[in-house]
Amino acid sequence: MIYSDRDLKKLIDEGRLVIEPFDPDSVQPSSIDLRVGNQFRVFANSRYPYIDVKERMDDLTELVEVADDEAFILHPGEFVLGSTLERVALPDDVVGRLEGKSSLGRLGLLIHSSLPGDEPVLVRDDDGTIQWRPIEEVVRKELGREVVSFDPETLAIDFAEITGRYEGPPDRIFEVMLESGRSVRVTAGHNLFVRSETGGVRKARTAEVITGAEVAVPPAEEPWLGDGLIFESVVEVRDTGEWETIFDLEVRPGGRKIENFLAGRGGVFVSNTAGYVDPGFAGYLTLELSNVANLPITIYPGMRIGQLSIFQMTSAAENPYGSGVLGSKYKGQEGPTPSRYYENFSKD
Repeated sequence: MIYSDRDLKKLIDEGRLVIEPFDPDSVQPSSIDLRVGNQFRVFANSRYPYIDVKERMDDLTELVEVADDEAFILHPGEFVLGSTLERVALPDDVVGRLEGKSSLGRLGLLIHSSLPGDEPVLVRDDDGTIQWRPIEEVVRKELGREVVSFDPETLAIDFAEITGRYEGPPDRIFEVMLESGRSVRVTAGHNLFVRSETGGVRKARTAEVITGAEVAVPPAEEPWLGDGLIFESVVEVRDTGEWETIFDLEVRPGGRKIENFLAGRGGVFVSNTAGYVDPGFAGYLTLELSNVANLPITIYPGMRIGQLSIFQMTSAAENPYGSGVLGSKYKGQEGPTPSRYYENFSKD
């Protein structure tokens, strides 16, 4: 269930949802507009030959602060981190979803995106039936209990529980085609998994994927549950020029962030976007900003950058974000916060 403007205002009045500073005019029919702050993190690409997700790289990004009356210039193909102007805090029984403004997406500025409704997803129903279903049906009709995913640590393929479903505003659709004929239609800001320089996998936004890149897929012959990933070369990334309503799935069984599922024609692994805000989260939201246009785009501090929707959970989270058992990495974050994924390996 998604909160309406009436219920969003009530949630804020009760103090259960915190948006600071709060502008009543930011409330939309089913979301709250959030603004961008004046700090950005840009990548210093010349310092490392590649990004090693196991290592802490404090100087991988540089903090840039612009004056309130100046603009940050985001160049074509560039990816930077920003931050919301507002501090956000959620209670333990709702989950948030942050998406970019459609009007900005039409200029080429993307935050988080997903898949068009007719893209097939391989799901397993409660009765054990395994079949491909359009993601629109999986989301709207709540079909399928589990989806094919891979373990981000072992890279083994298996089913994982669908823990959230999302429908968002229209976005521009791209098609990624592989040498075997497999393909997937996604938005430019959505992540695929490509072979990393160290032989593992890393996320790459569709707009960054080039011909010849190797994308993670399951083996050609089924059954492949329990098998590991293989990689297949990209032959074309095509801008379809079409705008369609987008859909996404959350895959976090038991609070564990699997964050991927199999979709497309023939099967390509795609990533959950980073737009979910966990129950219990408190802090400033880090924005992942990409320019997929052919011209630079100006980003002015204080401009409306995204919209936060709130969804009711079936019950309060047993371990909300920030609880000791989870080891939450971004609790209380301020400003654009770089990835702390390396902490997953230090725990092991």
